[in-house]
This record gives sequence, C-alpha cells and structure tokens, in this order.
Amino acid sequence: MVMGMFAQTRCSTDDFPHRVLRSHMLTVTVYTPDAQKGYYRASRFEWSSMIGHVTLDNTSFLDDWRKPHNPEIPEHGIGFAEEFGMANPPGFEPRKGSRFLKLGVGVCENHASAPYDFNYAYRVVDPGQWTWQSTESSMVLKTRKTLGKHGYAFEKRISVENATITIHHILENIGEKPISTWTYSHNFFNRPNSFTGTNYTFNVPVSLTRDSFDACTGDATGILNPTHVSPKAWKSQDARDAPALSSALSPQISSKEFYFSRELNASDVIYCDFGFTSSTPNRFSVRDAHGNGFNKVGTESLQTLHFYAVNTTLAVEPFSHIHLKPGEKTSWTHHVTFIASPESKQVESTLIYMFFQAFVVMTAFLLLGWTCKCIFTAVCKKHRTSERLSDQEVKPVDEQEVNKNGPTEGDAKAEESGKPKNYGSCVPVIEAGGKNTSEPTQECEALP
Repeated sequence: MVMGMFAQTRCSTDDFPHRVLRSHMLTVTVYTPDAQKGYYRASRFEWSSMIGHVTLDNTSFLDDWRKPHNPEIPEHGIGFAEEFGMANPPGFEPRKGSRFLKLGVGVCENHASAPYDFNYAYRVVDPGQWTWQSTESSMVLKTRKTLGKHGYAFEKRISVENATITIHHILENIGEKPISTWTYSHNFFNRPNSFTGTNYTFNVPVSLTRDSFDACTGDATGILNPTHVSPKAWKSQDARDAPALSSALSPQISSKEFYFSRELNASDVIYCDFGFTSSTPNRFSVRDAHGNGFNKVGTESLQTLHFYAVNTTLAVEPFSHIHLKPGEKTSWTHHVTFIASPESKQVESTLIYMFFQAFVVMTAFLLLGWTCKCIFTAVCKKHRTSERLSDQEVKPVDEQEVNKNGPTEGDAKAEESGKPKNYGSCVPVIEAGGKNTSEPTQECEALP
C-alpha cells in the first residue's frame, strides 16, 4: 500500500512549485514548501532547504541523486537539504500514536513504540503555514509551529550574488521548554551524468588519520585515500612513506584532502562519523576531476563531521549544536561559492567555436548552391528562349509560302503544265534532259 502510494507521487522535478534565483553568473532553484504539491513532503529534512539544480556559466551542479525522485521518501532531499533533531526531536516519545515537533517540518506522529529513526517516513500531521517572498536574486521563507510546551519560529533568507549563494538562518524558541538539537546541511554534491569515484575529491577542516575511518560503514579505508599519499603508505601508516603528512604530535599519516581510489558501484555505501570534542571552523570544499565544485563556509562552529557517499552523490556534513531557552533566538549563515574550472569554460568555448564554424560552412554551401541554381536557371532560360526564336523563323523557298495542309491551286496548275511540284522546303530533283521524276529523292521528303 505504501509503495503504491509512493509510485503515484513520482513525477518530473519541473512539476514541483519552485523559484529560480539568478545573478549574472549563477542560477539556483529553490523548491517552495507545499504540503500537497511540494518537492519534499517527508519528515526528515527541513522543508525550505531544498536548494539545488545550480548552474554556473553553463556548468551544472546538485542534480537529483535519487531517481526517480519521490517527495515522500525521507532521504530524497537535494543539494543543501538541512535537518534539525536527527537523534531526538523536541517532544519525541517512543510510544505509538504520540506526536512530536520536527523543526522545519511541523507536527509528526510516531508509528510505533520504538526509538526515533531519522530515516523513517513519519506521518506529517500538521506542517503549519509557510510564507515566502522573492525577488530575482533573493528569497525569504518563514514558518512557526507549536505543540504542547514546545514551539519554534524559523526564518531562512536565500540570496544569490556573483557565483555565491548565501543562506541565512534565524531560529527562535517560542515555546515554554528549551530547544536542544543538532543541525546540519547534508550538502548532496554531484554533477549531471557523473558518478562518484576517482573523479571526485573533497577537503575537510580537520586532519583525519586512517584510524578515523575504522568506525565507518562500508569500505572507507579501501576506497578513500589522502591526496598525495600512496595507497600503500596510507594502508601501512608508515610515516616514512609520507613524512610531510605526519608530525611529532601525530606520528600517523593524516590529511584534510581525500580522493576515491576507485569508482563506487550501486551497492557501495560509505558513512562516517568523525567525532571530535573541540569546535572547529566550519568550512570544506568538493571538486570533480576538472576542478568544478564549491567551497562552503559557515559562521557557526563545527562540532562534529559526518561523511556519506554512494555512487550518485557524496556529502560532507558539518554538525553544530543549538541550545535555546524559551524566548531565545540564534542565527547562522552559510556562504557557498561555486567554481567552474577554466578547462570546462575552454571546452564550452571550443564547442561554441566548432558550432560557429559548422554554421559558417553550412551557410557557405547553401549560398553556393543557391548561386549555382540561379546561374543554371538563367542559362536554361536563355537557351529555351533561343530555341523558341529559332522555331519561329521560316525561310522562303523560291519565294513561295509553304502550305502544310496540302497542295495549292498553283501546285495543280504546275502539275498540268509540267512544272515541278512544290514539296515544301525541298524541290524534286530534275534529271538531266529535263525529265521530272514526279517523286522526291531520299534527300527530300514530300509534304502531306
């Protein structure tokens, strides 16, 4: 029954309500919250965070990573999908039928007497009201919701300038109980028609050792490898193989930049939780093999870092913790700057130049064909005119008019008088001695 419902909701992403924000360099699609028709209607991600389908100088980023897209499946977010309360939303109780508050989603209902599962499709009982206003390059979205003694007011401001998207958040506790929650952006990175593998690299704000990957789900240590370090050195952790990436304080090889040593297949899933205690600047970057990608910087401190990768996307997920007493408010901002590599621009320029050349050649051939046709038509016309004029010319024979309808009265008299018949343009041959043959020779055909 559930799968049947999901099957009915699959459709093209162009069919969902959205706004396109533009600068002179960048176009960004923002899917607007809508409980009936929205791009995302599930219980996991905050509904105003569906920001994707970015284009910079004809280079595209952040495509749908789950296809076909289904708005009611919790993980089917896009781009900079964000979540509050991944572990324990306000008011959640492990009791069937109980209701809880999911920030940015609304009131949800628990399906069973079980702990919270962030990736389960809880029923959204009341999403509350969303309002938004937009200009060509900016948008403001607002919502608020309460349940019992819990309540929140949330505002998101999205703007586009040059090659940068700025996402500003404002969260206020309007309830009677504190709000204590984790928040993060999933940052689903991909390129259209491209799969995760050796063509992608990522840079994180903390140095990671091989031990950091031991608790990961999937073959993280076999697939992820530090840049500028051989797989052998990374596996052996022998600092002599990579002295630049080790130190006296950390004899193990460590790095902030990693690449994939092989292509991910459909069954590969990598998930890592790189827990650390001290706050770290919130910044990271992602690139493809051509240098296309983005740099993201957040104003809030990074307190833990997750990483996720499948064959259709990779995601660097910085987490921050929020604690608000009743009446308190907090804000934070993300700046995302996209990069289109010179190589990609060169390829694009080459394609445009090739198209222009093909257009010029085709136009030249068309003009040449048209010119030849005109000349041929003129020559043929002149020839036909000459033929018609030749057909109209009549040469007199012995100053007599040719009668095509039979012998004339003069012909009869000529026959009686022994004169030669008139055979049109020919005259019968008179043999020597003056005798008339009365019939034309082979050199002259008689007229009818």
